[in-house]
Amino acid sequence: MFAITGNNFGAAASAINVNALVSISTLILNGSIEVDTTDPEYQEAESLELDLEGVEIPNSAPSAVLLTAVSNGVKVATIAKSQLVSQDKLQIEKVAAWDKFANYRIVFQCIYFPRGRQFTANKLYPTSLSASNTPASITGGSGQLYLRDEYFYIFMRFYTFSTENAGTPIELTITGANNLEETTVLLIYNNTALESDGSGYVEATIGNGKLTIPNGLPQEALDGEDFKFFKGVFIR
Repeated sequence: MFAITGNNFGAAASAINVNALVSISTLILNGSIEVDTTDPEYQEAESLELDLEGVEIPNSAPSAVLLTAVSNGVKVATIAKSQLVSQDKLQIEKVAAWDKFANYRIVFQCIYFPRGRQFTANKLYPTSLSASNTPASITGGSGQLYLRDEYFYIFMRFYTFSTENAGTPIELTITGANNLEETTVLLIYNNTALESDGSGYVEATIGNGKLTIPNGLPQEALDGEDFKFFKGVFIR
């Protein structure tokens, strides 16, 4: 059985909420870990390491995890390199610029493949996604969904994605997502004012043929670049 048995950055068990799908060919992780940058163990660590049990692959090629925080009231995100360096140790890049936050969250929506092996995604066929009933300010909504019994991979992008006013609730019909259970995704946007932190994001829900953002977009998203997207691998 998969378990995270320890770490080198002072995270308590209550700060770790990560689920895994383990097989002889992959490791999929979903969930999050709260990081306290004031912890002495964190400050001494050169990279963030998790001790694991129950993993079946011996190591992995690099995969990206998301780091999320709140900066001056704005939700921000960046990516960090992560890698299974052995069967029982996952290493995550320590992003020095994010030490300025008292705390941040590591978000896992990722898949790990063994180094030196060819991976064949058997029975993993794409379903096209497209947005309909969209206002003129939301264009180019399309993507793909790769659905299996145990997990799925999804990505979607929009050439423009905005509303007249910040905070306006959004609900779009997504063709191709009818059989998908509701899942929380992070819609990423870029704004030059946030570049020192990374990108901005809002939480959205996709599933049952809909994409919804109940709290709408913040002003920073409306003032930033038009292009927005989300992607991730999720355990069902």
